[in-house]
Formats: sequence, C-alpha cells, structure tokens
Amino acid sequence: NIYNPLGTLGSTAARPQFSYNGTLNVIPPSLISPIAQKLLAIYPAPNAPGLANNYISQPMRSYRSDKGDYKFDHTLSSADAYSVGFSFENANNILPGMIPEWSSNYQNTYNNARHVAINENHIFSNNTVNQLTVGYNRVYAFTLAAGQPDTQKSKELGIPNSNLGDYLSTGLATISMTGLHSIGSGWVDPIVLITNVFHYADNVSYVHGRHTLNIGFAMRANQLNTVFTYQPVGAMS
Repeated sequence: NIYNPLGTLGSTAARPQFSYNGTLNVIPPSLISPIAQKLLAIYPAPNAPGLANNYISQPMRSYRSDKGDYKFDHTLSSADAYSVGFSFENANNILPGMIPEWSSNYQNTYNNARHVAINENHIFSNNTVNQLTVGYNRVYAFTLAAGQPDTQKSKELGIPNSNLGDYLSTGLATISMTGLHSIGSGWVDPIVLITNVFHYADNVSYVHGRHTLNIGFAMRANQLNTVFTYQPVGAMS
C-alpha cells in the first residue's frame, strides 16, 4: 500500500492511503512535481516482465573513419631532393546509452588528426650529406554527451540554474534515482582535447674511409590543451 507522507503523523495505518479516481495506491497527479513527471516521461516503457529489471536494450556502437595519405617527391638537382607528406583522419565514435534518449553514459566523440612532414636532402660533396626534417602533428578531439552542445533541456523541464547559456552547460543535469538508470548529460562532458607536436631535426653525415661522422640535433615541442568541467550542468539524486 502507498500512504500519503503528508498525512497524520504517527503510525503508517494513521496516514491516509493514496487514492485517485476511486483507485487505491495511485498518487494523484496534482501531488507529483511537474518536473518529476517530465523526467519520468524520458524513460521508455518496460519491454520485459516483472516490476524490476524489466527493460532490455541492444544499442549498437557506431564508428566511422575517413582518412588519407599524400606524398610528393621532387628532385631539384643532382644535389637536392625533397619530399612533402600529408596525412589526415576524421573519426566519429558514438557509444549509445542504455536507454534511447538522455542516457548518462551516451558519448559522441570526434577525433580529427592532421600530420605534415617535409624532408630535404642536400649533397655537399661525394662524402658529405645533410638531411633536414620538419614535421607538425595535431589532434583535435572532443566528446559530447546527450543533448550537447545545442539543447537547453534542463531549462525546458523547469530545472533552474543548470543551463547557464554557454556550451559547457548545455544538455540535461544528471539525475540519479534508486532502481533506475541515470539520465542526463554525463559528469564531465563536453571534453575538448587538443595536442600539437612540432618537430625539427637537422643532421650532417660525413664519410671518411671506413669512418662515418654524424652531427646534428633534433627538437620536439609538445603542447596539450584540455577543456572540461566536472558536472557542468549539475547533478541530483
């Protein structure tokens, strides 16, 4: 039986039993928060028997990758030759959630990578060669949760102070309820990761008889930029 907690204090038997339209144990809609009703409407109807663990889903992961490699070689003279290479990849990985909409474990990740390299070989003499290499690599990856970055679902449902008008606070606040799968836009999404790698190397090789002397240097600069906020749209349980 379901009793009204706002009734007479004391034993459970002294509290009025919920009734709606003559049916016992049904909570009147007027006593249910409008926000709670909208949140519960997000959950799909049961598709399996029983009062618990009664929803079965078989979500499918989606992955797509478009990539290519290009190389150009050119000989300027008998002493000079160079090559230029370029590679790219645009990948999208979608991990669906446990429920069709607003699942808290839904993730949509984009990974865009670019790489360019230039090599130049110069022959000074029949025993002296110089090799120059310049390279640049960039990876731009970002992960979005359900409803990001273009919805204001919390505001739409009436949840205050969740969607603040910037892209970090888009989507729906994470809602955790006992016995139900959590819904919302995740805990740390959106996440933006940007890496830049700059590479420069120059080497001179000198051959004299049975001896070879290599003189040169290499420099690599790594840059990592990260943007994320823990629970940017808030969390409730």
